[in-house]
Amino acid sequence: MTEKEMDSFFIETLKKALSNMKDCLEYIKDEPGEIYDEIRDGYECEIQELSEIVGSINSIGDLAEKDEETIGAVFDYLEGYYDNFVISSDEKQQASDLKEYEKLSTLMDMFYDEEDEYDDEEE
Repeated sequence: MTEKEMDSFFIETLKKALSNMKDCLEYIKDEPGEIYDEIRDGYECEIQELSEIVGSINSIGDLAEKDEETIGAVFDYLEGYYDNFVISSDEKQQASDLKEYEKLSTLMDMFYDEEDEYDDEEE
């Protein structure tokens, strides 16, 4: 994948993660209870933060110029999307999903430090 393709996939993935958050918030919007109030507050904060991030970057390079807190937040959002990515059992969709998952894996690898991987192997 070229750098331009990776940048495009990166932004597209952030937008999908944002859309998923909005869907989750919509799903629980009418649920009563204090715990759901806290969950809704969490989603609203995350949606606002990720919306601002998506609006301020156009590439992985743009993200690299942000502070560590922003980079960490983007990693967390991507990781959540990656960890919850669903691969369809339908053959046609499954092939497409597997290709996207492979791209997601490549994207996630960009955030891992080789020293971290080495440290994990020692443990």
